[in-house]
Amino acid sequence: KEGQAQWQAVLDADREAVDAQYLRTDGPDEFELYGFMLETRGGNYSAHLQYDKALADFTRLIELYPQKARGYFRRADLYLSMDQFELAAADIVKSLELLPGYTKALEVRARMNLLQKKYEQAVQDADVVLAGKTERRAVIQRIRGFALRGLGRSKEAFESLLESAKLKPFSASDLKSRMIMQGYYPENVETSLEDARFINGLMACAIDPQC
Repeated sequence: KEGQAQWQAVLDADREAVDAQYLRTDGPDEFELYGFMLETRGGNYSAHLQYDKALADFTRLIELYPQKARGYFRRADLYLSMDQFELAAADIVKSLELLPGYTKALEVRARMNLLQKKYEQAVQDADVVLAGKTERRAVIQRIRGFALRGLGRSKEAFESLLESAKLKPFSASDLKSRMIMQGYYPENVETSLEDARFINGLMACAIDPQC
């Protein structure tokens, strides 16, 4: 509780600073700065699960810059965290209309498709992102791997998740929690022999990339 109170104090102070910046807005440079600060504050609120405040900031960002794709992408990402898939999809469409091939929007759509078990579409989006330039290759490979696993393509899934582990190593416990989250490793149900080998192999390679 003490930690939460400290974070809340930081966020509240941040809100005051951002709003104060808006009051000082007196030209395009300052206006752009306010948009950046809005986006940053919204991201902080989202990270601390204060979705209503994050939504207000991202919506305000869109109102200020309706022709920029970034605001729609940020709000779509937030809607996805809130399990509001239809709203997320609408913002992704708008974001890609404004900036075709926008990799951040495609990543959000890939995650949304994965969560909705639209595995083929998730793989397609992941492949498009991986074919271009992205700093989040490890994350995209992980999304792709789970989607391939959902399609029953275990060998390809293993290779994709292993590539993710090489790019950004993760612990066996982290991997297992992700597998549980995606429904491939039931917490209280005995897994099949194939699943056990698949998961154990990934865990071993996550710890030792030279496996």
